[in-house]
Amino acid sequence: MYRGPSAFSEPETQAYRDFFLQNQNIVSHIDFHAFSQLILQPWGYRVGAPPDAELLNKIAVEMSNTIEDVHGEFYNPIPANLLYLASGISTDWTYGDQGAYAFTVELRPDSFFPGFELPSNEIISTAEENFEAVLDLLNFTRVLSSGDFDYDGNYDCVDVAALSDAIVHGSNKAEFDVNGDGATDANDLSAWLANAGASTLASGGAFLPGDANLDGSVDGSDFNIWNENKFTRTHEFCSGDFNADGFVDGSDFNLWNERKFTSSDSTGVVPEPSGMAVFFGAFGVFLVRRRLCRG
Repeated sequence: MYRGPSAFSEPETQAYRDFFLQNQNIVSHIDFHAFSQLILQPWGYRVGAPPDAELLNKIAVEMSNTIEDVHGEFYNPIPANLLYLASGISTDWTYGDQGAYAFTVELRPDSFFPGFELPSNEIISTAEENFEAVLDLLNFTRVLSSGDFDYDGNYDCVDVAALSDAIVHGSNKAEFDVNGDGATDANDLSAWLANAGASTLASGGAFLPGDANLDGSVDGSDFNIWNENKFTRTHEFCSGDFNADGFVDGSDFNLWNERKFTSSDSTGVVPEPSGMAVFFGAFGVFLVRRRLCRG
């Protein structure tokens, strides 16, 4: 097969590339080939696993199980490089350059006979089983885009840490643009807190900035977490970086302080500790800040 004189030298691959470059909100991608009954995932051009190998394999296995449930056909979920090494394939570029979770499905049959000439009586059933796999991938895309970035059914510290890392260090993954405005920034943290609260809390209210342990209340336990990590470099919300700027400092304390002793439920109030406890907590922060300022 002639690969062309250079990358994207041909109009077809240019159109493919340009579509992705013009639509930077693509979370997942699927490519259909024939034949072999495989679900291939990156990498194809090299030996070794990609950074998201576990997550890629998780959805590939899920799609395989879904396909098998329809008509009993098994599609083997494997990295593409186990089939053979191939450079310049769409899934590698789509995942490696564009950050989309990319798969190639090799359709029926699973052998060289009948090979590329699939019997006409299997065309509809092949389409039916793969349509269900596409629905699986659509659900995967929906879940990731709402903030469950490790696809484990929970909205927790692991997910918000992944988002904060993307905000602080940048990412080419579209799922971190939680609010869909085309940018990955602190506004996506607010959107994640709303989605996570709606999914996790009985009230359906948003988690609040300052709720370090994600229990639905901003209280002394959250202050203690902030206090243990104050003036350290971390992008983790659950360690006290409530504004996703990569540093636990006074601005994060202010977010806690603005919402202290409130909750995400409809009442919005949690019991306050004694006045002296609050006073000494704030006084301790003042002393540390003053000491640091004096050098």
